[in-house]
Amino acid sequence: LDSFVKNYIDFHNSAIEDGRLKDSFRYVIYKCSDKELCGGVGDRVLSMIKAFYLAMTTRRVLLIDSKFPTDLKKYLNPNFVQWDAEHNAPEFYFDDMYVHHPIFMRADTHGYELGKCNGRRRKTVTDLLEEDLMQDILHHYGHFNYPVSRAIHQAFWALFKFDDSVLSRAEEMKHSAGLPLPHFGGMFDNHIEESSSSKGMVPYIGLHSRQSDSIVPSLRATGIMPRETDSTELLTCYQTFFKVHPNKYQAGYLASNDPDMKNSIQIKDPTILF
Repeated sequence: LDSFVKNYIDFHNSAIEDGRLKDSFRYVIYKCSDKELCGGVGDRVLSMIKAFYLAMTTRRVLLIDSKFPTDLKKYLNPNFVQWDAEHNAPEFYFDDMYVHHPIFMRADTHGYELGKCNGRRRKTVTDLLEEDLMQDILHHYGHFNYPVSRAIHQAFWALFKFDDSVLSRAEEMKHSAGLPLPHFGGMFDNHIEESSSSKGMVPYIGLHSRQSDSIVPSLRATGIMPRETDSTELLTCYQTFFKVHPNKYQAGYLASNDPDMKNSIQIKDPTILF
């Protein structure tokens, strides 16, 4: 992790004692409950990442209370920061992710709940990185033109680690798909992926195809256009990786809520598994 992220982790950890937030520390809460429209899993995770940088910018302890559509801790557990620490109920609610609102320190407010983080007219990760206060932090640590992709990666691993049940289920799904080396007849013995969660797997490219907005019960679709993945574009992108990185990847793993789409794309390219 980069130094400025480690600095925030140290600050956050200093604010927690015996699983509870110390009274002297200011805090901000990202909350997602059944009364709110929080978006799909991607929207929710990205919202928490944005909340991470807002908390860092305003020198607040980030706390996460995400129960919709199920408890976040069934899948993602605290990693380097204890975002599930016990705390007093906040008295205030501020819409600080609204794109036209500047970031306020709110020095006279001890703790508050953050407004809606995802969707239209909400700040993006780019917006947050370009805030003057965030730029001061980045420049102090020698980071100029900090990449958004790196910012997302750094925040995710500072916040989360996968629950063991998720890792074991992922292994089951990858084995079922045929990603273990025996599926390929030992052709790729020199390319075994030795990560802690995928030993004995061929190096693969993860793919996702979304074909509807109603996969999560009680989750309302947003926007006027249905969000669907173009399978032709997805296949082209996948095959481009093979050309740009020859001999690095040997398969693709496709996640999709549409069985017909899975079968169709595998017919076009048998190296794509699911």
